[in-house]
Amino acid sequence: DTARAQKAGDRFWLQAGSFSQESDAENLKARLALAGWEAEVQSSSVADKGMRYRVRLGPYDNTDELNRIKGELGKRGFDVAVIKY
Repeated sequence: DTARAQKAGDRFWLQAGSFSQESDAENLKARLALAGWEAEVQSSSVADKGMRYRVRLGPYDNTDELNRIKGELGKRGFDVAVIKY
């Protein structure tokens, strides 16, 4: 739906998972790679949760491409969430 105007500079990521163990995030990144998707692990400290390791694809600035890829990942069994930066 291109009628929804996007602010210039809006970027979106697809988050495939968030883990407390880096090894779990790396495992998901590897599973995505085997399926043909390039992801990265982003770490950050979260209040009350400690360090979190997020597996993300992107960034995307085209919502059509974002939704297409989200759909493809869903068909392959990857549950991803859209994250706006």
